[in-house]
Amino acid sequence: MRPNITRLEADAIEKLKANRDIVIKSADKGGTVVVRDRKLYELEGLRQLTTTHYYTEIERPLANETVTLLQNTLNDIYRSGFLSEKQLRYLSPEVPENPGHFTSFLRYINLGTDGHILIYDP
Repeated sequence: MRPNITRLEADAIEKLKANRDIVIKSADKGGTVVVRDRKLYELEGLRQLTTTHYYTEIERPLANETVTLLQNTLNDIYRSGFLSEKQLRYLSPEVPENPGHFTSFLRYINLGTDGHILIYDP
């Protein structure tokens, strides 16, 4: 199968991917790729996390307690006859192996039909 980009374009993409001073992410809409300065990206993530209206720091991971609470609730709904056994199995949560892992999702919106006009939405 023939590549759909030139060798020069492929080399440019590799150089961008290797550059630790930038962050490359997919936009929320339209499949556009956004390139952003890493320091600005991290500052925005920190700003969002320190906005206590949306986020509150917790003293310990709550995954085990949350899974237990959700499973007990699902079991009650199943016993009441509102869930089938198949639905119960499908909805039953598993304890994540690494509940402390955090991924930052900063939003970008593509407004242009050519994929070049972007609005950053913190």
